Amino acid sequence: MAGIYNLIPSDRGRPLADIVSQVDYTELQDDIRRVLNTLQPFERRVVRHDGSAHYLMRVLPYRATDNLVDGALVTFTDVTSMVQAEQQQRIMVDELNHRVRTC
Repeated sequence: MAGIYNLIPSDRGRPLADIVSQVDYTELQDDIRRVLNTLQPFERRVVRHDGSAHYLMRVLPYRATDNLVDGALVTFTDVTSMVQAEQQQRIMVDELNHRVRTC
């Protein structure tokens, strides 16, 4: 999380949406509300401001031991290597298409 959010010890217990983020993602509160209202998980890709990392962000309803929804769980999975592989594949396909057209 420290790579996504600039956390300091006094941030413990603060709402995640109140902490300045390193990703281009301003809809966190809206997405959490959606999950709490629908009780359906939600996911989207988010990118660091500098473009150096890509994450798959998931918001899930958090169920307490009594099975009542008691908040939301937000996870970030680093998918940077997959995004880079997709970009490389697109470049190779574009190059192949270009070569096929010129022959």
